[in-house]
Amino acid sequence: MRNICINNDNYEYVALNQTYYFWLVIDSIHTSNKADIYKHLYLTPARFNDSFLKISLEYGVSLRTLERYRKEFVSSFIIISSLISNIKDLSRAV
Repeated sequence: MRNICINNDNYEYVALNQTYYFWLVIDSIHTSNKADIYKHLYLTPARFNDSFLKISLEYGVSLRTLERYRKEFVSSFIIISSLISNIKDLSRAV
């Protein structure tokens, strides 16, 4: 997912950003800060080399929680990317 942010010329980059907006909505519903962590992990190339320990300390979550969030981020990206791909395919068929 980090490579997508660097090569931002395809629908996967759109999916990456839409996933960020999804987490903003989730944050507003559950008053959490997952969108900030998502942005740190996948949308800020300057911070891609930060260790999980550094990130967990910065956001006040355990390493285990951070790993669980990462799995949620990847799963949500796969779903949103698939939806965008399907929409793109449908628009070609019309």
